[in-house]
Amino acid sequence: MGYVSDHINCKPSAIQSRMQRKYKVKISYRTAWHARHICLEKFFGSFEDSYRWVPELCRQIMETNPGSIATWSKDGVQEQFNGLFVMYKASLDGFLNGKYGGMVLAAMGLDNNNGIFPIAIYICRNECKETWNNFLSILAPYVTLNENPITFISDQQKGLIDGVARQFGHVRHHHRFCFRHLYKNMKSKYPGAYLEELVWRAAKSYNEVDYNYWMDQVEALNPDAKIWLEKHPKEEWTRHKFDHTSNCEHITNNFSESFNNWILKLRPLPICKFVMEYEKLVMETLYKREQLGLTWSLNGLVERAENRLKRH
Repeated sequence: MGYVSDHINCKPSAIQSRMQRKYKVKISYRTAWHARHICLEKFFGSFEDSYRWVPELCRQIMETNPGSIATWSKDGVQEQFNGLFVMYKASLDGFLNGKYGGMVLAAMGLDNNNGIFPIAIYICRNECKETWNNFLSILAPYVTLNENPITFISDQQKGLIDGVARQFGHVRHHHRFCFRHLYKNMKSKYPGAYLEELVWRAAKSYNEVDYNYWMDQVEALNPDAKIWLEKHPKEEWTRHKFDHTSNCEHITNNFSESFNNWILKLRPLPICKFVMEYEKLVMETLYKREQLGLTWSLNGLVERAENRLKRH
């Protein structure tokens, strides 16, 4: 039990190996899985009970965090859990893997110092067009309160494209294609380390002159690769074509991977425990950044911008 408490993300195969190594006892994968499950329930409570506590969890979040949003839904026919949406007021103001599986959909941004800024999460049974639309429909009214355009960067799955268009079509927004995902698709057709360097330089170009320079080299190396890449609207992937009203220069959503790593240790937890631990992570992160900000100079620049200017 001590091993599982120290390694809550451990796999049953790791428990098998430990039993064999430490006690010279062979156990089946199924036995190891059940042992891990029993330990987790003793630490965090049962998964079944946790789902039953979701309505009370939502009530307490909104009661103890005034201005926060917590809402849940269930299937009207089978009475099964559909989704849980949580957005803390601190995140809203700043923006102006368990027994049953499931997915954690997340909306996150970057603060002015280029740090991950968690906005909202939506815990649901699976990732599909319907769940993304449900998530975005709850989120949209709260993040469209000002007139600033919103920039989305995603891998542009069908559910995300439709959901963003449907829920944010009434406000100014830009929806970019993460270039890392775009290049991954391109690489399967046109591999090569030098070609990779060229297309990334083209995507990162701040002006058309530089873009054309790198794309001319792409064409000289592999004309078909250039044709394939430029079939995709340039304003969705190359920096020099981004709308000037957007405050975001990023061409990838790599920070989403950082968020996944950030919450990795929470994934095995029952849903209510997951949300409570997630709240701690959010509050600790925002508090640390607030304290760090108090140490900065009052020249109007964040630390990252100041350091960048010093380098150049």
